[in-house]
Amino acid sequence: MKIKVELFNNKDLLIGTLKTLKLRIQKLIRKKLFEKEKTILSENYAIDKNNVYSIIYGKKLVFEIIKNADPASFRLIDFPKKINHLEKIYAKDKNNIYLYGAIIKDANLKTFKPLNSLYSKDKNSVFCYGKKIDADLKTFKIEWYVYAKDKNNIYYCGEIIKDADPKTFKIECEVYAKDKNNTYHFGEVEKT
Repeated sequence: MKIKVELFNNKDLLIGTLKTLKLRIQKLIRKKLFEKEKTILSENYAIDKNNVYSIIYGKKLVFEIIKNADPASFRLIDFPKKINHLEKIYAKDKNNIYLYGAIIKDANLKTFKPLNSLYSKDKNSVFCYGKKIDADLKTFKIEWYVYAKDKNNIYYCGEIIKDADPKTFKIECEVYAKDKNNTYHFGEVEKT
């Protein structure tokens, strides 16, 4: 699984643009929800007395029912305080953990925590975008948003970078990384 990452040169401009977009989306959602008696929880979730909804954006705003989600116990999961993430993408109820409305299979309800919007973990597993990855739970850590490592491997968007050395791996800048063997650009060996 490869996830395309786009970068902006001006971080403040990006954050301002995202905040403006977030406010516009919330206004649009509230207008639509007002007519249907749903309560907005975030940009990604809404709820009424009978159902939980995943909000899907496109030409039309669509509220897709999350099957078997429990409205009484449904709540959003916050990111750790050190992560400034604008969206609430993770949620849980008495039965499941959700990412954008999709169930994260085998996630432990009591110990699940997001590490950032890409990686999360619980007492048993590490997940990348909701899919379990074969990482060492005890030594797993995020190096930079899309790059992570454990004692055995380096990961880019959850995929192992073959032959990358965890002991010497360092992030050079947002998309470049380096170890004793190679330089990496978006998780791929840079050809010289």
